[in-house]
Amino acid sequence: MLYHYTCSHSIEGINEQRVLLPGDQLPMAQLNMPWTTQFVWLTDMAVPDRASLGLTSNFIRCDRLRYCYLVTETAEVHPWSVVARDFPELRGQIEQAQGARPAHWFVSRTPVPVHMPAVHRIPESVMDR
Repeated sequence: MLYHYTCSHSIEGINEQRVLLPGDQLPMAQLNMPWTTQFVWLTDMAVPDRASLGLTSNFIRCDRLRYCYLVTETAEVHPWSVVARDFPELRGQIEQAQGARPAHWFVSRTPVPVHMPAVHRIPESVMDR
């Protein structure tokens, strides 16, 4: 089982479509950051850690740990370490972040169905990490 953490402004679209979309397939433009535009990002961390997952909000203002979606259909999901070989510059940028734990990152370049009911609110004590 994998997890996708997201902020409150993303849940409506995810709940409506019941899938996670790579950033370049989202209906509204996302921030111009290469790691958001090509992939759906997932993790095997049931208890999230901001630094480990790169969800520190250093570049974005929203709280990316507010909600969690469960993902069980993983046929098109691959470990970041495998996919990252094709993206050496991006890999260097994001894996060097303090506290980053890329062994816990998984990605898909195609839509990923979410398990419904989808949203689990993350407790404040976990979000403060």
